[in-house]
Amino acid sequence: MSRSRRLSWSVPMAIFAVVAIAGTAWAAVSFADFPPSHGIIKPWTWDNGDPAIGGGSNGNLSAILVSDTVGTACFGGNTGPQLQVLYSKVASGGTQWSPPKRISGNYEADRGTLVTNGSNVFAAWSSQQHYYTGTTTHCDPNATYAFNVNEPRINYFRRSTDNGATWGAPFKLPGQGATFRGDYMYMASSGSNVYIATTNVANGDILLWVSTNSGVSFANPVKVGSTTNVDNTPGQTGGLCPCGYTGGKTGLPAVATNGSAVGVAYTATGSGAEKIAICNSAGGACNTTQVAGSGANANYGYSQAAGDSTRMVFTWTTPAGAFSDVWTGGTGGSFGGAKTITTFPDANFAGQACASSTTACNQAGTGAIPVLIGSQGIGVSLTECNTVSGVSCDESQNLQKSREILVWYESSNNGGSYGTHALIKTATGSNKNPSWMSEYGSVTNVGGTIYVLWNGHDDGYGSYDVEVKKCTGC
Repeated sequence: MSRSRRLSWSVPMAIFAVVAIAGTAWAAVSFADFPPSHGIIKPWTWDNGDPAIGGGSNGNLSAILVSDTVGTACFGGNTGPQLQVLYSKVASGGTQWSPPKRISGNYEADRGTLVTNGSNVFAAWSSQQHYYTGTTTHCDPNATYAFNVNEPRINYFRRSTDNGATWGAPFKLPGQGATFRGDYMYMASSGSNVYIATTNVANGDILLWVSTNSGVSFANPVKVGSTTNVDNTPGQTGGLCPCGYTGGKTGLPAVATNGSAVGVAYTATGSGAEKIAICNSAGGACNTTQVAGSGANANYGYSQAAGDSTRMVFTWTTPAGAFSDVWTGGTGGSFGGAKTITTFPDANFAGQACASSTTACNQAGTGAIPVLIGSQGIGVSLTECNTVSGVSCDESQNLQKSREILVWYESSNNGGSYGTHALIKTATGSNKNPSWMSEYGSVTNVGGTIYVLWNGHDDGYGSYDVEVKKCTGC
């Protein structure tokens, strides 16, 4: 998923074609690079927020990126901040993404997220004081850029009201002290309301900011839940990258709205309990349901969410599989009951070997990203991976070869069953390095057309980019 916990820099790699597999309940589904010439927004960029792609009232596609090499970022040989948050768009009928525009300030900025609503583009990100672990010859050759999870991370917001053509001034979201440490953010919007969820990593509070004026201003954050899940270990399993990226409690909340209610899903405990709070449109009067209680691996859980005018869908993963549940109605509505998207190990795509193994890349999965289609359809982009040294979907660079392919599941009956299964992108190569990986991402529905965005990278993060494919038959 795009809440990825890794820091590195890169060069571009080639994009490889994939073969889509027809489902059993729908017409054949296939995914092609968008734009058709290459499907890459920008080499040397990363996507690490949810959602991260959206459509505009004029048919634009908008995306938010993070880079340490693009523009004035210092690892590109410049003297700007080490890490910057950037915006890019492609016009309706366009054939390329615009040059990335920096929307963060003159400081280290990371964990970008974006959502669109009509002609509005809403963006948020976190500042941080350091990025790279070690000493670099770029920027200031005498400085040591030691990432420290205990340093403040302040959340910012910025909006465009003309489909990303111009932007208002960024501002700090209210209620954050000078030492506040936020985690990954997730946004949703309906009408004039904008919702942003995050975790206060110091105390585990799941916070929700609410704007009722299309992002002109926000009220102080509302606590809608809490988590005891802790992320303090760099690399999760002692890997090479500083992937333990929180330094405290993290619930990785996802937020959705159907206009009359707002739902916040989050990991509540270190044992993987997933909870969903259904609140009124102001973020109050919340009623919380636990939808899963197992999955102690840090890569399980990772709730995702999407909403339209009548329903909200929430997805999560456990060691047993990927699941969804749909809420309909306002605060007095109801869930339809948890449904299985797929079970692990998943026998489909058995012919697709992992780059690190001859076995199928379907032993586990994480990051089930939903999108709503029509009145009853649900699409899900899911990272499926192998198990290496007993670890599934590990975030350490030592074991990153376990994470491989991106697949598509689709339901025509509001998540009652998922009869369509297609391959979005597969891994390439036969060894750990180089092998091109495809993971996490974001999905948007623009006028009935589905676009999937995700991170592409080689196994050692010597190269990475952000890729997009357009679905036919979804």
